[in-house]
Order: sequence, then C-alpha cells, then structure tokens
Amino acid sequence: MKMTLKSVSSKRHGALKFMSLVMAATFLIGVPSQSQAQNPTWFDSHSFWRTKTTDAGTKAAGDDADKLWRQFYYMDDNVTPKPPSANYRACVALEHKVWVASPTQTLITVAGDTYNHEWGANVPWVPGAELGLSVDKHVTIYQPSTHKMWEFWSVSGTYPNISAGNGGYFVNVENSPGILPSFNAVATGLALEGGTITKEDAARIEAASITDTTNLIPHVLCINIPQVDSSGHWAPATSNDGQGGPNMIKEGRRFRLPPDVALPTESKLLRAIVIAARDYGIVVRDCTGRGQLIDFLAEQPKTGDTIQSADWTAIMAPKATWNVVDSFPWTQLRVLTPIQGWGFVNGSNYEIETVGLMGTCLKANQATVSGYPCNVWPYYGSPYELWTAQSQSDGSFELIPTGAPLLRLAVPGTGTSGSQVITATDTSGPEQHWSASLNWDGSSTLYPKNTTTSCALNATGTAQGSNVNIYPYWGQTSLRWTLVGR
Repeated sequence: MKMTLKSVSSKRHGALKFMSLVMAATFLIGVPSQSQAQNPTWFDSHSFWRTKTTDAGTKAAGDDADKLWRQFYYMDDNVTPKPPSANYRACVALEHKVWVASPTQTLITVAGDTYNHEWGANVPWVPGAELGLSVDKHVTIYQPSTHKMWEFWSVSGTYPNISAGNGGYFVNVENSPGILPSFNAVATGLALEGGTITKEDAARIEAASITDTTNLIPHVLCINIPQVDSSGHWAPATSNDGQGGPNMIKEGRRFRLPPDVALPTESKLLRAIVIAARDYGIVVRDCTGRGQLIDFLAEQPKTGDTIQSADWTAIMAPKATWNVVDSFPWTQLRVLTPIQGWGFVNGSNYEIETVGLMGTCLKANQATVSGYPCNVWPYYGSPYELWTAQSQSDGSFELIPTGAPLLRLAVPGTGTSGSQVITATDTSGPEQHWSASLNWDGSSTLYPKNTTTSCALNATGTAQGSNVNIYPYWGQTSLRWTLVGR
C-alpha cells in the first residue's frame, strides 16, 4: 500500500509476502511478555465496525462483487483462471501485534508525523514492540488507563528511538467510530484494528464446535485486495492509495454474504469468517499490490498471549493461512450501499462526551423551559444526557434532548464567540442546526450553522458542571467530542 500523501510505495513482492505468511503461521515471536487486553471493546458499539448490516445488498453482472470474485479466481483482470495448486489466491494473514501499555509506561516521541496528525507525541511505547514485525511493520499500542490507541505503519528503529512511515491515534477508543480523516496506519483512514480477526475472536472459535452458528467474530471483517481503483474511494473510507484503473474496486467498498449462504464445515475459522461476512459484512481497507493475494487480516501472536500460533493452526486445520479461505463463497458476495461510518445518523440517540473532561457529557437542564444553559456532567443514563439527531434539508442535524422533545440544542443570537449553548424551543433556525467534522484523533467537532465557531467546553471549565460555550476551533481538547451511540 502507498502510505504517504506523496508517492512513497509499499507494494510487496510475492515471494516476501508468501514467506511472511508461512512464518507467521509456524513460529512464535521471541519478544518480551505483555499483559493482555481482556475482551477489548474497541470502537463504539453503534459504529459500523460492530453493527450487523440490515442492507440486503445487490448483485449484478459487472458490479463490484463480480470484480472481487474475478480477482480471486483470475488474480488479475480476466486472464486464464489458475487452479489452487498453481497459485494461492487468498489467505488469512497473521499480520500485526497488539501491545498493551501500563498506566506508568514511559512516553516517547515516535518520529515521522510530518503532517502533524497527532500520532507521534507522548506515545506509551512498549519496549520490544518494534521487534519481529511482519512485512508492513504494523504495531498497535493500546493503553486502557487513558482509553487511547496508537496504530503505526512501517515501524523502524530500536526503543526508545522509534520512527514510523505513518500512523493513527484514537482518543476515547472504546467509543470512537474507528475512522480518521485520511491516511493513517493504512491508506483509507479506517482503523487497523477495526476489521482484524483478534486473538479474542480466535479463542471463541477454538472453544466452539465446527457446527456452531453464533457470531464468533462479532464485527465487520476487512480485506486487502490486489488492485484498487485510483480514482477515489467509497465511504466509510476517507482516502485511498489506488493504482488501478476504473475496472477495479474502490477502497472502502463493502460486501456481504446472503442470509441463506451455506455454512462450511471445512474448518472452524472459515465457518466463522463466512458467518461474520453474512451478518456484519466485509470492507476493502487496503491494497496488496498487483499479482498479490487477497488478505483477511488477523492478529499476530506474541509471547505471553493466551492464543499462540498452535491455536491459530488448530482453528484453520486441516488448512493453513495460505489456503484456509480457498472455499470462501466469493461468487455469492453482494454489494452494500456506502455509509459515512461516523457522525450523526438520523433518528439515532447519542451521548455527546467531551474529550477535554473525559467521562462527562453534554446535558440539558430543563424539560420545557426555553433558554436554560447546558452543562457537562458524568453520564448516568438520564434522558437529558441523550440527544436524538434529526436530519435537516441543509445536511445538518437538530439535536433534541430525549427528555425534552420540544427543545433543541441552540446558540442564541448570531452565535458570537463566547456565547453560551442552551436548549431552546424549536424554531428550525440555523442557530439550532449542527454539523460535525472529524478530527485526527477520531473525535468530532460540532459547529452551529449560524456561526463559524465550534461547540466547545468553556475555556475555563475544568470541572463537572462547567458551562458549554462556542469558541473558534484551535485544536484544544475542549473543542472535541465523542459521539457515543446509545
């Protein structure tokens, strides 16, 4: 994948790719042991990553589903098909490791963030995380105590002198949409961890029977494909690194299998992948380069993990990484409608949580009286802490307290800097219409339509009960919010 905003390429040679897959499947990486994340709940439960699809999808000759299975069967455009014994076409790549940082982990600067996308500073790097990397040299650092996650691509150096070709950073990661505005550790802005088959997934699969019909991989799957269209991308992707022509698939395209797809009994892992592709779907997250494999991505084991290479081998048996998905029903895939993947969805309810004062959220203070100011308080599930997004004809949203359906989030007057945010009787005016922009840490900034300033915590507010005002956006955490689906 091409991973900078300019022209740096990371296309991989077939032999090196194949060797990395074999090695990942057959040996243990000798690196320092780490505490393990227990049942991680990365990304909002209402995010596209963790939501079952209700879109039936479409299927037609010449559409993207047709193009995808042709990439599997033909490898390259419409050349003569190759039998599996001659050329492995799809695989499960044990591609990267997840490292859990303690609350007291020393912070370092990871060099390489030349575009100031916020991923290089104050990283709780785990010594040894830079060792034993796969071809793309991905590393994920997760720190539960701060609710933050860092993802890196093309890591080099030795601790503490670490650099990366690119990266991404998520605040409040458990409630994040798992999407960034542009290039991150992959080329599409989609989180590296979002569609990866994790060690927790592998543990569930290993404990299940071959006839299990439950969702053992309870999230969207991601794939990397040999060629992608260079002309753009589909949401939820926010960028692309395509090098192919218009007959290729754009990154961000989503697919699913139909509800009546036959469930295989060839291996536990293949069965779990088919069920996940049926219920949650698949998203194209990156490209592997012309003539390479289609990759389903999985977490690479570390010394100390409860799931090791032998466990991955067991759930793939009698197959292995390079042929376990040979029997995946590619011809039954259906194309799904593009979705934004972040921001407000019409009719959905949200806790609007501030990044500047983690653990507190926007709260209305009156059920019927117009003009009362809003504050931030810890979330207790009150209907005054939940806001229903109602779409407007100009593309913005009205935000309605679920406990006060006659009121709207509003900025009085012309929305001058410092104005206090209130709830007011519905006027359908621009002072009650809000839009969101995506920040480099996965949070959002909220803008009222009657002003060029953004909804933010009062500049002096550092405690529960602080007022909410509007101020020009300068990047402060007080101007950043996480939209938590409820």
